[in-house]
This record gives sequence, structure tokens and C-alpha cells, in this order.
Amino acid sequence: MVRDWINKIMGIIEESSLTDSEFATVQSTTIEYTQKTFDEIALILDSRGSISDSRKRLAFLYKAKGFNVGGGDDLAVSNIWIGSVL
Repeated sequence: MVRDWINKIMGIIEESSLTDSEFATVQSTTIEYTQKTFDEIALILDSRGSISDSRKRLAFLYKAKGFNVGGGDDLAVSNIWIGSVL
């Protein structure tokens, strides 16, 4: 049940489902939005080493569910200036 719930969260933030080895690291036994579950999912995302904003999307999801875990407050930043002289 917990695995299905986390996989649903992963789908919402556009990440692939948990592998067996990733799920083995999860210690949560309840389905609830808490700092502990956020930290566990964030740790899994960090271990994947992808260059994406998935951790920020996770923070936004938790915030939308009414749980403030910090992060996800800043806007996307780019060093590219559209139309600037090179």
C-alpha cells in the first residue's frame, strides 16, 4: 500500500516508479504527508542523480496538500537572456 502511494506521488511529479531496491529504503508504514515521508522520497530522488526539478515539484505537491516542508518557493532561474547581444 505504501509503495502504491509513493508510486502515485512519483507519477504526479513525473518520475518513474520505485525500484525494489529503492522501496527497500522506505521505512514509512503509513500513508500520510509528513516530513518523514517527504525526506524519504526526496532521498530517493537525490539518489537517482537526475538533473531535474523533481525535488522542487515534490515540495510543491506537499505544499498543495497543506504541508509545508520548505523549498519549492523560488521561481525557475535561467542564465539565458532571450534577445540579448552575444
